[in-house]
Amino acid sequence: MLKLLLIGCGPHARTFYFPALRRWQAQGMASIAAAVDLECQQEMLEGFLAGTAVEPILVPPSDQRLAPVAQARIEDAVHRHGVSGVIISTDPLSHRVYAEWAIRRGLHVLLDKPVTARRDAALCEDEACGVEQDYLALRNAYERAWPQTRTAFVLCAHRRYHPGIAFAREIVAQTCAHTGCPVTNIHAWHADGQWRLPAEMVTQSHHSYYDGHGKISHSGYHFLDCVARFWQAGEASGKRADDVEVYASFVRPRGLLRQLTHEDYRRLFGPDYDSACDSSDEELHERFAGYGEIDAEVQVTFRSAGEPVGLASVSLLHNSFSRRSWLRPGADLYKGNGRVKHEQHRVQVGPFLEVQIHSYQAKDRHAVSGPEDAQVGGNNHFEVLLFRNTGMLGGGDPLEIVTLEGLAGDLSRERLFIEQIKEGAIREFLAFMRGEVSRQELKSDISDHLPGIRLMSAAYLSHARRLGGGNPVVTAEWRAV
Repeated sequence: MLKLLLIGCGPHARTFYFPALRRWQAQGMASIAAAVDLECQQEMLEGFLAGTAVEPILVPPSDQRLAPVAQARIEDAVHRHGVSGVIISTDPLSHRVYAEWAIRRGLHVLLDKPVTARRDAALCEDEACGVEQDYLALRNAYERAWPQTRTAFVLCAHRRYHPGIAFAREIVAQTCAHTGCPVTNIHAWHADGQWRLPAEMVTQSHHSYYDGHGKISHSGYHFLDCVARFWQAGEASGKRADDVEVYASFVRPRGLLRQLTHEDYRRLFGPDYDSACDSSDEELHERFAGYGEIDAEVQVTFRSAGEPVGLASVSLLHNSFSRRSWLRPGADLYKGNGRVKHEQHRVQVGPFLEVQIHSYQAKDRHAVSGPEDAQVGGNNHFEVLLFRNTGMLGGGDPLEIVTLEGLAGDLSRERLFIEQIKEGAIREFLAFMRGEVSRQELKSDISDHLPGIRLMSAAYLSHARRLGGGNPVVTAEWRAV
């Protein structure tokens, strides 16, 4: 049985990694030998692991460098348990230090998205550029170690394992190869209904804003990666872009204070709201000065020889339709608290093809699903719509609707489809560790993520320049990615 070390035991790890690996442990494949978290999380960690054979390991914070005492405790656990792989699920600010240690130690690495985050990335040009610099440092360290270690370094970017998105990319690539036309327009849109009240933004550490970054460093990376990969699918046409121009606009917590004031909240929730938020809008306005983005709109222009040849837009929303209607936040901020997810992708191949992907929930209770949840508003709704110029493409139907159940009939209707799809990253990671797949077969090898990282870094740089009074249009090389 493969022995793993889990570094970071927050909401995502407790909700996703632990249940998934319990299933593989029951099959004798892999188990978590020890779980690492901060010393300030001792009560949570020991309580969660009570009754299991997983050893709790407590360490001090390690953002800029791995604290010597943290390294000593983790190294000891690796040695005692015979650990061969690590799952890193910490705050993204700590991703780099733990990943660099694991690479040096010769361990297999499964890393949560995004690759890293930078404090004040939305505000400071140097920190925005640091997002790409961190990635390149990790990628280069891994490539240097590879000839000796032959270990995996996989990013848990789970839409790379999504059969619906993979199907759409294949249709796009086929059409581009057939017509010689590249992808000409892309729109990716994601809203996750995270209605967080103003005072909660000050205290809640899960998907926080107070470190100077936000939605893009939370789930936003998935959609920048999707845009990059849809564009790359169009390169089957034989045509590539030389560079991209990126322009980003953010709504930050100060903007929310103008959307809904203290009096608005008091009218909506009643007088009890005063006990949930004892700060005035003016006080919160000062407190929110260095906070990161809640919503982001990112415009991308793909250029060839200086001429725009394709456009993309990415809409990333935390502040969107929600089922929350209560004043006090729930205990589970990852899957609970009224969060409802909506997702859409549109890809245009000139006059030949339009692909639309739709996934819309209306329920905020996702623990149990059924056959009806494949419909619009259900937990597992997902459809791909294909609009074809049949006269030019040689037949077929001008409109084809494909469901996720039609593409992946082995998914259990009783669980969230997206959670089962996400498990593909763990499944592939373990398969590599067992020698069943090669590095070339990995869908999310770390070396394949520069395009999405470049868009992420450029989006932050655009906003930071805007705040500094500079040119918010960022030009970045694309051919080399």
